[in-house]
Amino acid sequence: MTKMLKWLGIIFLVLIVIGMIAGKKEGVKEEGNTSSSNELVNNNTEAAKYVLNEKEKKVFNAMLQDDVDSFLDGGDSMLSDGLIVTTSLEVAKAYEDNQVGADQKYYKKDILISGKIEGINSGLGNEPYITLNGTNPFLAPQIHFDNPNIDKIASLSKGQKMTFVCMGNGAVVSAPMFKDCQLAEEFVINKIEKIKPQVQEFLRGEKPRTELVGKLTFISIAVARLLPDNSKCYSGGKNCAKEIQELFDKTPKEDMKKIHTEMQQLGLKV
Repeated sequence: MTKMLKWLGIIFLVLIVIGMIAGKKEGVKEEGNTSSSNELVNNNTEAAKYVLNEKEKKVFNAMLQDDVDSFLDGGDSMLSDGLIVTTSLEVAKAYEDNQVGADQKYYKKDILISGKIEGINSGLGNEPYITLNGTNPFLAPQIHFDNPNIDKIASLSKGQKMTFVCMGNGAVVSAPMFKDCQLAEEFVINKIEKIKPQVQEFLRGEKPRTELVGKLTFISIAVARLLPDNSKCYSGGKNCAKEIQELFDKTPKEDMKKIHTEMQQLGLKV
């Protein structure tokens, strides 16, 4: 699946998050630009101790996109907090080597698992399940769904790399089993829906519920003050994360502490 397809169902919700943070409605245009409305400005800005400006919103959006992109590829991200990040090959090898040890690691644990599709199958009651690549094609890890998206599953192909969020369910005849699975992009959409009110709470001075909310918001504010006006982060550039990392490497810690202190004085729990 291309990155464009991954973002098709996600980018709209990401933009809504940013729009609600600033107390404005955002409408998505064909080329990804946004148009603003002042309808919600008064209600949200009165309660907020800090309101993100346009540059800060763009940095937040770029960083969130980078984190989601890493998550969908099965990599490390703040969205994967609380999940065991692994691959179907790693799981298959673990169960092949030691089922008891593998159960201790994966059984009844929430897992972000990625791999290439080996098979798209219909089981009991025509319930779909997917097998991923492992060490043995006859003992391939199985992905079973809680609420399967039939149309989406029907559009998948063998050999396609996919990422799922599941609960480990042990092994049957050494084949690793996963239950209550959902597509990673569906998990992200639900996660972002929960982030909306949490970011607003943080900007009202409440303690952030998650690392993702607190860290991304604070870094967005700090970075927007330090980035040059021609930064790729303001235009949706792919190298935003790299640019931010380089910025942090060369920015004196005293400058970051000043911004941190300012946010605390405004009442933010940073």
